[in-house]
Amino acid sequence: MEFYSLLFLLLPFAALSGWWMAVRNQRKAHSLIFSRYQKEYLAALKYLVDDQPDKAIQIFTGLVEVDKDTIELHEALGNLFRQRGEVEKAIQIHQNLITKAPLQSGLRSQAIFSLAEDYMRAGLFDRAEALYLELLESGVYKVPSLTALIDIYERERDWTNAINFCQQLERATDKSLKTVEAHYYCELAQEVLNREDPTEAQKYLEQSILCDPNCLRALILSSELSMQMRDYAQAINMMQLVLGRDPSLFPLVKSNLRQCYLMLNTKSAYQSYLQSLLEISFTSPILIEITFELESSEGTESASNYLTDHLRKNPTLAGLSRLIELNTKLVQPAQKNDFQILSELIGSLSKDQPAYKCHNCGFTASYLHWQCPSCKRWNSVTPAVTK
Repeated sequence: MEFYSLLFLLLPFAALSGWWMAVRNQRKAHSLIFSRYQKEYLAALKYLVDDQPDKAIQIFTGLVEVDKDTIELHEALGNLFRQRGEVEKAIQIHQNLITKAPLQSGLRSQAIFSLAEDYMRAGLFDRAEALYLELLESGVYKVPSLTALIDIYERERDWTNAINFCQQLERATDKSLKTVEAHYYCELAQEVLNREDPTEAQKYLEQSILCDPNCLRALILSSELSMQMRDYAQAINMMQLVLGRDPSLFPLVKSNLRQCYLMLNTKSAYQSYLQSLLEISFTSPILIEITFELESSEGTESASNYLTDHLRKNPTLAGLSRLIELNTKLVQPAQKNDFQILSELIGSLSKDQPAYKCHNCGFTASYLHWQCPSCKRWNSVTPAVTK
């Protein structure tokens, strides 16, 4: 631990001394400002070595002038403080640079961008936003500023601005971000759905599907909108479209799908649809749902026999757990304890298995996130186990 602490302490020294040697070796381009303030820079270097960064910062911010050589030193030191988590010190240095760097210069823009990054790290998103917008107006750092602004608006759930700057980023990079935009429209649709505003929700969902015709989230929300409008047949059609493309999303729509069939008094059609879906793509949630329907309509033994036949071909822990549950109801009271022990053993094997996992960063969750909370990717979280 002492070695790593010492190494971390020497990082500013390495950055500063490396820069100083580079300047000395380029005598023809030697900075006049550095020569003028050589004593101060060396004193700052000593304070950094002595682990007194506050005194070093006082020297840097006290210097009257900066130029293209010295600004690189200030930049390197400020960025180093940010990387070390000392954001307040980084902010001090970069704020000082902005006041002293020549106006209308690339040096000032560089300092503004670094300060915006400091504010982002500190969670001061309103200040960071103002600086990124200033950079956009000046026409520099366009792509990184647009990317950062989109990040800010996602965090603040300002989906309208997120769409606007996402479209600007598309034009700046000639790279399609339609899949992301589709999710932004879905977020807007979800907000108005919660307020029961079907007209506005429909508008956003149409925009989402225009952006990405394969956006299953938009279809799921469309089914919820149809349910609000009591158009249960249309809601079923939407959910069947979703499951036709990705049966692993069945847990997301199961409750609504069943309710729609019940509202239309077609419960038997629900069971028939599930069985046809299972033939196309075997997944445990669909199989288990069928057993609940069978148990309700034909009895526990029929459900148990049906499940046993399928588990012989496709054994799963979830299916086995459901089979034990069914057979516990069929056995004599003296045997129930044995089945309870089996159920607990199966539960202990499956309890640590995540329901969903991000295929980009490995984040795991018990429910679906359309945007990974860890890496912030959209559409990257999928069912971890589909069988």
